[in-house]
Amino acid sequence: MSINLYFCNPVRLKEPVIVKVMTTKTQQIRIEDFDYPLPDERIAKFPLPKRDESKLLLYKEGKVSESIFKHITDYLPEGSLMVFNNTRVIQARLLFQKETGAKIEIFCLEPVEPHDYALVFQQTECCRWTCLVGNLKKWKEGLLKKEVQLDGETVILKAEKLQTCGDSYLIEFTWDHPTCTFADLLQRGGGIRSKVADSGREKSTNQKSHVYGENNRDKDGQKA
Repeated sequence: MSINLYFCNPVRLKEPVIVKVMTTKTQQIRIEDFDYPLPDERIAKFPLPKRDESKLLLYKEGKVSESIFKHITDYLPEGSLMVFNNTRVIQARLLFQKETGAKIEIFCLEPVEPHDYALVFQQTECCRWTCLVGNLKKWKEGLLKKEVQLDGETVILKAEKLQTCGDSYLIEFTWDHPTCTFADLLQRGGGIRSKVADSGREKSTNQKSHVYGENNRDKDGQKA
């Protein structure tokens, strides 16, 4: 038994990529079989002004062709279910450095106070998150401090470990700027999660954002 996988590839290729994968045991799957070069110049940095003008990859009766996204309903069978993925990656990784030089990485998983994402990102001066902590053995107690540059001002962000929540921790963040939001701090001082915070395991988050399901093209015609 085999399965055909059809990829809307994010690079400009002479032909779309079609991969036939034989059903097999997980142990026999090699990551190298799914690797391909992705030159930086083939990556679209910006979407089209009119997103529905982006390219749409089609596969029908063994043939691959292209259309544009606004015509997608012409190709969907009646009764089809479409799932819209509106998640977004946030800069949820905060790296602190103690006076001893030890680096502590805090990865925000889920807001606790306030519990709503929209509210917590607009919070000023204080908020609480459930977090993963990398290099925890170097953070026994006390506050962590981090300087974040915001519009020419230095904001002091502090993190305090309040309690253990299974394999994660309740962290309270406080900062000394009355109008600076937590979203501002993440945007200026945050980053993407690294292997330090994973602690050898995979964990998903309920982050909100926009990941577009079409093959966007930038102004130079490159696919996004």
